[in-house]
Amino acid sequence: MKALSAPKHKQQIGNNYVLWFESSNSYIVISTTAYVLLTCYYESKDRDVYIKNLQKQFDIPEKEANSYFDDFSGFLKSLNSNSQIAEFKTPIAIPNPNITRYYAFGDSQIAINYGSDRVSQLINPYLQHASVKECSHVETAFDIFSNDNLLYLFKNKKLIGSYQTSNFHFLQGKFAMELVTSIYNNTESDWLGTFHASTICNDKEAIMIIGDSGNGKSTLSAVLMSNGYDLLADDFTPMLAKNQHLYRFPAAISIKKGAFALIGGLFDGFNALESEVSTSKHTTVKYLPPSKPFKSSKKHFECRKLVMVKYTSDVKSELRECSPEKILQTFIPDSWISPKPEHSRQFLNWLKGMQFYELTYSDNDFAVAKFKELFEL
Repeated sequence: MKALSAPKHKQQIGNNYVLWFESSNSYIVISTTAYVLLTCYYESKDRDVYIKNLQKQFDIPEKEANSYFDDFSGFLKSLNSNSQIAEFKTPIAIPNPNITRYYAFGDSQIAINYGSDRVSQLINPYLQHASVKECSHVETAFDIFSNDNLLYLFKNKKLIGSYQTSNFHFLQGKFAMELVTSIYNNTESDWLGTFHASTICNDKEAIMIIGDSGNGKSTLSAVLMSNGYDLLADDFTPMLAKNQHLYRFPAAISIKKGAFALIGGLFDGFNALESEVSTSKHTTVKYLPPSKPFKSSKKHFECRKLVMVKYTSDVKSELRECSPEKILQTFIPDSWISPKPEHSRQFLNWLKGMQFYELTYSDNDFAVAKFKELFEL
């Protein structure tokens, strides 16, 4: 089946294979059985040969074999298409800013010119703890504003992109990447990827925490921070290609209203923090700053453990190792991975060395104790 390109890279992880398709920069996780059937698909020159091969090698009935052929054909056609989101590059003049704020991240001094209070609410709340009255030397200046239902992002007067107002999360993600390149003085091509994960570290290693929205990963990160662990990143965790280490992203943790009482009892000053209506989470939140100053904190760590968490008030707390498939089906779609082939290979090799865990808990003390055990492994 030469019309549809085979995956450029593949990696066996546990009883599954992770495949990477270059043209669409897409990853899929499939079982060993599905991988064998897919391999047979590519080795067959047409439908008839594929059907005969499945009947002969695996004793699969003709009707079922035809169904496999149709499923693979449609599936692979979508994976071989270029699915990159087009960015608008419409020329537009940068308006005079309505609001200018300054931020200091270690030795990096950043200015952000916001076009309105509403636009400011997309970025400023989770960076507010790093704001300063003025900067002696601004190295990077962003302009963020809206015009005709588009949100524009400029960096040092250069248009980075524009995004539909309804897709504001694309702006937030792109800004986060541009901020990281400014802080660490590199380019986007230096980064292997960014992960939708909260990341906690001690002085030696980092552990990533993932989970669907509402499953308690940010609240757990705050609880762990109150027990002496360091917040490396919340929701946006970048990985550098050069060393496959996770790097510090200086955003505050967004704490939802339902956890205010819990977190307020752990951190002095939390109750005095201003409540915000989160644009992305559609609820009231407070932003809890990292406990350690960015400037004096270690900036990057190796990560070999990934934990999927789920908080349920009436469940028996349990931490167990789990199959990679269950975690990767959540982890990979929520990630941005560099489209460079060498970065894809690095990512798959990194996944191969990971340990996967699932934490279901109703007791915060139990969760803290289990993370202590994970850090000591």
